[in-house]
Amino acid sequence: MVSPSGVEIKLFATEGERRKHHIYGVIELVRRAIPNPADYVKDHLKPQEKLAISALGYQSVRDFLADLLAALAEQEIRKLESSGLIFTRSEFESVRDTVQRELIEKAFDLVPTLEKIAAAAASAQREISAVKGFEFLSVLNQEKEHIAQLTPRNLIFSTSLTRIRRLPVYLEAIAQRVRKLQEPGSRDAQLWYEVREAINLFESKGGTMPLAMGSTPELVQARWLIEEFRVSQFAQSLGTAEPASLRRIQKAILG
Repeated sequence: MVSPSGVEIKLFATEGERRKHHIYGVIELVRRAIPNPADYVKDHLKPQEKLAISALGYQSVRDFLADLLAALAEQEIRKLESSGLIFTRSEFESVRDTVQRELIEKAFDLVPTLEKIAAAAASAQREISAVKGFEFLSVLNQEKEHIAQLTPRNLIFSTSLTRIRRLPVYLEAIAQRVRKLQEPGSRDAQLWYEVREAINLFESKGGTMPLAMGSTPELVQARWLIEEFRVSQFAQSLGTAEPASLRRIQKAILG
């Protein structure tokens, strides 16, 4: 458990809850064990890169690096143990040393992706603002909410380093959907029906967007399959990273 004075021990009601939250305590310990290289990174960023970081909700380069550090820590912990249940000093020090060694390089490597995300989110917002027809209000509100779901606070950790490079595609799919709304013979309602069915099933099993901490692997897989399914429905020209359909989403959730 994280507190203003440090990381404290917390008792959970069930073994399942303890196992689910264990990794987040370890991540915070790793974050506190590594000096934040904000001054060095800030001095080597271009103005437009700093603007992109700010546009995605980070109050400072320090906040961006703290979020990236947490995401890197989770990635390295799960390489050692997929459930995140590491307990030994040697495991902790291995994670800490790897994250500290790779943090600055990963930061500079990730910044171009953050620029693409910020630009794609702004483009999708402009497309929404350009539509004036009242009959499209429901779809426009859906997609405003969708943009917020794709760009939450602590974007990197919430999305994961594995998935974050697909965010520009998901945001461009929003822009394409909105542009097609006013085309003669638009099939938006028909295409949305199956997407909505997938989202309803996901939410009925406890899934949230953005994902809650400790979400099961099944819900994590389904959440991103839904994004790929949206691309396949509304922006086929962008291509999907993996096959996506209502049936595949149902299988991911229900087994």
